[in-house]
Amino acid sequence: PMTFDNLGIVSKFSKKTIVHIMGGFWKDYQPQYRHRALEKIRKHAQVAIHVDEYSLEYLIDYAIEPNINYKFISSALNHYELNSVSLNKKGDYYLFAQNLWTWKHPEVFINKIVTKCPKIQFKLIASKKIGNFIHQTLQLSKTIPNLIVELGLPRRKFLENIANSQAVISTSTAE
Repeated sequence: PMTFDNLGIVSKFSKKTIVHIMGGFWKDYQPQYRHRALEKIRKHAQVAIHVDEYSLEYLIDYAIEPNINYKFISSALNHYELNSVSLNKKGDYYLFAQNLWTWKHPEVFINKIVTKCPKIQFKLIASKKIGNFIHQTLQLSKTIPNLIVELGLPRRKFLENIANSQAVISTSTAE
């Protein structure tokens, strides 16, 4: 099956141009830019990847350009994959498990949740490469004793952290 890890290989062997549409819609989103990008994708790519068929991004893209061959690869939790992870003793921590983009608001997690609950243990796990708020998040979290930050974990460790957490917390404005 096609996954984010093997997109390049699938593209090479199938001899198809596969485009992963990333991003999201920002506050002052200009539809004409998305429309132009989708026109280029329709003309030059055989497949466009979206996270799921219910996301706002996909629904808008499909409304603008329905003639693109859209495929879906969940970047969120695949429950079969999560179930395959051995569940250790349930952890005593609450977890933020998202890439560190501004619109995911890791600063809200840190400043409004973690610092307000000093007797509760928290973890923040994310990519060390994807996101525009990585440096700021590391700065904010430096002096907070009840927060563990782990960036760039292998997928299995990432899933183990999710499986063993008390709960996963999201402060995203779009999800």
